[in-house]
Amino acid sequence: MKILKFLLYVFLLPGDTAIRMVGITLEEDGGIFRSLINMLFWGTILVPFTIAFARRGIGL
Repeated sequence: MKILKFLLYVFLLPGDTAIRMVGITLEEDGGIFRSLINMLFWGTILVPFTIAFARRGIGL
């Protein structure tokens, strides 16, 4: 369970950091801004890796 909580913390860290910097609480945000930031952050990181693996022909 500790591992899952740690993974959740890491996964939500970019969005949580962004809403803290802007000064918005979780209740005020409702998850919209945090979700947007998390999707942009993780998408920016994961898409290049996915394209690189696809070009090399490594599939799941």
